[in-house]
Amino acid sequence: MITLTSPRSIQATLGSAAVTNYDKFILSQITYDVVLKTVSGLVRLTASATPTAQPITGRFNIDRDGVLTLEIEQTDIYHRRVLTAGEKTAVDGYITAAQNSLEQGMAGLAVVVGTQTTGI
Repeated sequence: MITLTSPRSIQATLGSAAVTNYDKFILSQITYDVVLKTVSGLVRLTASATPTAQPITGRFNIDRDGVLTLEIEQTDIYHRRVLTAGEKTAVDGYITAAQNSLEQGMAGLAVVVGTQTTGI
């Protein structure tokens, strides 16, 4: 979870001057492909001061070419950015580390009997 430095303010009710500040940015239902080196998932914005406020949802994707897109339609946010070579290498490392960690966990719990080694 990321606590936003500048929360997104949304009107609390239609026609009202009162706003709800959505200050928590959460990535969820993350899917990564260790072969293609892609990552995608959902984004949730929540309001910590107003826990009953409906979450705002969107999606993110990092494709194999290192293009990151973030879309949160309810707030008219659409962000597209091409990652630098260093940033793409870092994302590839995160994918590999997550894969290795999950494999080690499965082997450690004896869900899969074998020895985990890095790589595909």
